[in-house]
Amino acid sequence: MNLFLDSMMYLNPVPAEEIDFRTLLDSTSVTVRVPPVTLTILEGLKSSHSPNVRSRSAWALNFLAKALCSRVAGRHGTVWLSSPALGLAEMARYGLDSACSEDCFVAAALHCKSSHGSQRTVVMTDDIEAQLTCGHLQIETAHLPFQFRNPRFAARQKYAQRLG
Repeated sequence: MNLFLDSMMYLNPVPAEEIDFRTLLDSTSVTVRVPPVTLTILEGLKSSHSPNVRSRSAWALNFLAKALCSRVAGRHGTVWLSSPALGLAEMARYGLDSACSEDCFVAAALHCKSSHGSQRTVVMTDDIEAQLTCGHLQIETAHLPFQFRNPRFAARQKYAQRLG
């Protein structure tokens, strides 16, 4: 399965690399595909938001730099790969705007889906515009469960792991 994580998914209290996406999405293998627009958004957040968001985006970028270079399965067997997007003409053919970051993100998933037709392609996002666009283009979407987005739950999990 090819999984595209919205840039906001990298800012959650539980780091993306610690999530078992295979179990979460009922798949035997997961390749997280990272389009350039995700890195661009995270770079922007690293320098222009609250200290918490800057710290999480810097952490995510550091992780992605290592994971994308290694091409080796990481924790939970997840592989992290760069992913190109559709060209401008192809984006226009599907009604996608290259000036819109959500459309660029969806375009990368669409390109992957058309290139790997037999493999499942999933976009994980809470962005309603991206969800609607994916629905229109027949790209499966998913949400990150609450326990990965709740800072109290994440802190309790880390505390329990230290004890055990």
